[in-house]
Amino acid sequence: MDFGFGTFLTSPSLTAFLVLDCLKLWLVATGGAGGILLSTLDTNLDALHRAIASLVAAPKLGDLEEEHLLENFHSSRTIRRLVLDCPAFASILWKKALKGKSEKWAQGHRCNSDGHKITQ
Repeated sequence: MDFGFGTFLTSPSLTAFLVLDCLKLWLVATGGAGGILLSTLDTNLDALHRAIASLVAAPKLGDLEEEHLLENFHSSRTIRRLVLDCPAFASILWKKALKGKSEKWAQGHRCNSDGHKITQ
């Protein structure tokens, strides 16, 4: 199922709309306020979680300026919030996109004793 979230989550030209759209995505992916959408979405919610995890698992393609979903300011925060608020999504994300790749992502976030990012 292709939800078209790759562009949705990383569009740099529509920052204000992106923040709102990421909020909408988070709200739907967590089942809505108070879980109101859980019974309606049922299996579609699992498909949405898998679609987002597939996008995160995809390698960075294209030009060097294109950000990966975990590198983009808005999408990485949306994914972080989903992980914190939705254990089902966190499990799918771990299994599909992150398991065995921790070192790769941790390397991008190491800092020296001065707090400056270490680049390799």
